[in-house]
Amino acid sequence: MTGVEATLARGTGARQAMMLAGERLFAERGFRGVSLREIGVAAGQRNNSAAQYHFGSRLGLAEAIFGYRMAVINEQRVARLDRLAAEDRQDDLRGIMEALVVPLAEAIGSPSAPSYYARFASQLAFDPELDFIGRLDRPFLTGLKGVIEGMLRCLDHLPPAVAQVRIHLTLRLVTVAMADQERLATSPEATPWRRVAASDLVDAGIAILTDPIPGGTGHPTNPTNPTTTTI
Repeated sequence: MTGVEATLARGTGARQAMMLAGERLFAERGFRGVSLREIGVAAGQRNNSAAQYHFGSRLGLAEAIFGYRMAVINEQRVARLDRLAAEDRQDDLRGIMEALVVPLAEAIGSPSAPSYYARFASQLAFDPELDFIGRLDRPFLTGLKGVIEGMLRCLDHLPPAVAQVRIHLTLRLVTVAMADQERLATSPEATPWRRVAASDLVDAGIAILTDPIPGGTGHPTNPTNPTTTTI
């Protein structure tokens, strides 16, 4: 059990302790690489069935972690989108990309207080049998839904198939890049990474979304749903 997990187990309760332990173990070993019993043990629970009692299944635990972490990120994304609307900048693609990237970047920890959420989300996002991450019909994903709607507005000059594929690629880029940056953030030498990496990631996303179409025609004809893989 990490120091943070031990504190949660003593202070705010077994449920949060197991969520934090599950987040870390899923991030390190993948969704299918850890059992609920192991998560309970890592969270300091003596009852071998504690995690199953609280969450029902690994999927139930993963959904609880996802909602717990996304609540704060969503609040910050919505605030950024609201500011864009108040300034009549709903079609400011840079502002929309910043609303996607910056709240997540700010949730990543440091060498003294490591985080695991970006790596947790990356593990789950690329599991073909887990589709709950991409469902936008939940209150803690209103910001992500707004980001995707803003991107579609900015790309309304493109064929719909092209716009959807580009959004999908951008969301995947953010998912993988933030997980990678979270790993780097555990190194003392990488402490200054956050501001530069977030800005670079915004630039890269804009480049993907706005790259001219060769010959003026779109290549993709069967796009993947752009909402299925993101954090």
